[in-house]
Amino acid sequence: GGVREYSTRVGLYSKAAEGGFRGPILSRSCQISRGKWKPHAAGLAGLSATGRGSIKAELREEETGERLKPWTAEGPELYLLVLELIDGDGKCVDCESALVGFRSTRVSQRRLLINERPLKLRGVNRHEHDPDRGK
Repeated sequence: GGVREYSTRVGLYSKAAEGGFRGPILSRSCQISRGKWKPHAAGLAGLSATGRGSIKAELREEETGERLKPWTAEGPELYLLVLELIDGDGKCVDCESALVGFRSTRVSQRRLLINERPLKLRGVNRHEHDPDRGK
């Protein structure tokens, strides 16, 4: 058996750029051995976590020696999450990956906040072209 299904929920927990991964991973016969964080096109150390049936891991700056870069609309920083299922003999029987970004979102006082900064939406439903008169 390999990975039947998995989901990720990634969040930015504080201004100190702590990030984490949470989510169930369903597998019939393999133990989840480790979940590694690898940055997309950069050199950040990995983090391992062990569990059966589900995995919860947090990545902190102190453990990696590098600062996590939060996802923003101007700079969409992505990290590669790699999940490996290891059998009893230590062999990798399945490997899945996903690109994830660290960010927080909420609405406060009728404003959309991403990483606690207001996001201004521009040009929504604006059409510059008239089908009869041209521009």
